Amino acid sequence: MMAQKSFGEFSVRCLRRLRDDERGSVSVIFAAAFLPLALGVCAAVEISQAYHMRDRLNHALSASADGWRQSQAEIDAASVAHRIFDTYAQNFPGSANAEFDVSLTDESANFSAHATLKTRFLIAFGVDQLEVTSSRVVKLDRH
Repeated sequence: MMAQKSFGEFSVRCLRRLRDDERGSVSVIFAAAFLPLALGVCAAVEISQAYHMRDRLNHALSASADGWRQSQAEIDAASVAHRIFDTYAQNFPGSANAEFDVSLTDESANFSAHATLKTRFLIAFGVDQLEVTSSRVVKLDRH
């Protein structure tokens, strides 16, 4: 019986000493904060990749619109715009799925692009892909 009481007292003394000991507390705080910090940095990188993808879409759409405008005399100017966009799309990231559309009206040509980027780290926040869209409208010159 005496051994159990001394073991209980010993345990309480060890727990009190452990509670009062502040050595190593910085490493515990760092370990607890590291995962959320790392996830935040990775999420910021993926979001910046989406903004970069939007810039690439904008460049591709501008080039497609310029190519279409220069080839308006051709019967199939829309296919020229598609070929120009596809040339730019070859340099998009491998995880990007890009779609391009041209719609013509009497007054304008509407160019739109849509890309889907698969995420690797934002899945931790429930986001498995990022949608990026861009569009251009070109007014037709009717002289």
